[in-house]
This record gives sequence, C-alpha cells and structure tokens, in this order.
Amino acid sequence: MKSNWIKYVFVIFIIILLIFAIYKIKKDEENKKQEELNTANQISKINEIKLGIASLDTMNPILSNNKNVQDISKLIYEPLVNLTSNYKIEACLAKEWAKQSDNSYLIKLRENVRWTSGQSFTAEDVKFTIDRLKDTRNYLFF
Repeated sequence: MKSNWIKYVFVIFIIILLIFAIYKIKKDEENKKQEELNTANQISKINEIKLGIASLDTMNPILSNNKNVQDISKLIYEPLVNLTSNYKIEACLAKEWAKQSDNSYLIKLRENVRWTSGQSFTAEDVKFTIDRLKDTRNYLFF
C-alpha cells in the first residue's frame, strides 16, 4: 500500500514537471516572437534620415563646391574609383582602368552590380553621368 502511494506521488510529480516544461517553452516562444515584432517595428520606423546643410549650391554631388554635400554624397553614391587618404586610387565600381590616350580611358566595370531597383549597372549608366556633367546647363537637375 505504501509503495502505491509513492508511485502516485511520483507520477503526479512527473505530470507537474511536464506541464511546467510545456508552459516554460510556450512562454519562451511568445517572448521570442514579441522580440522579433519589436525589432521589426523599430526597423520599419527608421525609414527617413534628415540632414541639415547650411547652404546647397547644386543637387549634383560631383559638381558641388560644398564640403558638406560632398561628404554626405559619399554615403549615398559609389564612385568608379576612390582616392584614399594617401592619394592612391582604389577600385570601387570599376575593377580595372587604363589610359588609352590623353583624353581616353578604358574602364572595366565590376560585374553583378545592381541599382536599388534591381537593374544592372552598365557602361551606359556611366556614359549618361559623364554626358550630364558635360552639359553644365542642366547640372542643377541631375
């Protein structure tokens, strides 16, 4: 009789332990889902950056004389090549370049570069930018 009583207590103890484990697992899953929702909400809230600049001389970052515009444009636009602090040229969108003549360069572009829209970055995009730079009448609308 005494051993049956101990068996019942042991079975009840195991059942209580299982219920507690299931409760704890469910609670942890709910907390994890709540954290993911909070993180997603925080990410979706940060969708706009406002930067204050005292004066704006042009919308085209290449033609701008304003140091602030040039610094900010480095965060937005990626150049073909970049000039390091040691005045060395390093590759960016261009992977190779060679001077063909006094006013002609052969530039090989990196492959698999895409615009934010998903379209491929091509030599036509570079030509468009250079043509816009040549046409100084429209530089404010670039």
